[in-house]
Amino acid sequence: MNKEDLINKYLNGETSLEEEKELFNTSDTDQALEVWSHYVSKNRHDPPPTLETSLWEKILQKKKQQRLLYGLSGMAASILAFFIFWVTPKPSDQMSLSEKRQLLENAQALFNEESQPQEEIIYSDELIVIYSASR
Repeated sequence: MNKEDLINKYLNGETSLEEEKELFNTSDTDQALEVWSHYVSKNRHDPPPTLETSLWEKILQKKKQQRLLYGLSGMAASILAFFIFWVTPKPSDQMSLSEKRQLLENAQALFNEESQPQEEIIYSDELIVIYSASR
């Protein structure tokens, strides 16, 4: 691969580790690349060997905390729903005797005999009877 293409690829962040080693370890470089190569080689730090395991443990711990939080919020919602249904007053299905008496009097007032219409037969046949109502 051409040196210029490799430099452009490095600046775009598209190089592999082998290509970066090839770029910085060659001796036929210009002055600017040689200075940058020296800077990169002096400031390169290897990650600690336990980095992957510690990151994985933190990810698992975070997932565990999320599951615990979801479980606790679900329990809290269930308890709240139970409490709401338990505390709210239930409507009474039973009527008192005085309420029943009042309701009966109101119904009887609607069907008072004096206010019922008088029925008179206008036409009568084997199949049909026609009434006329008057007050």
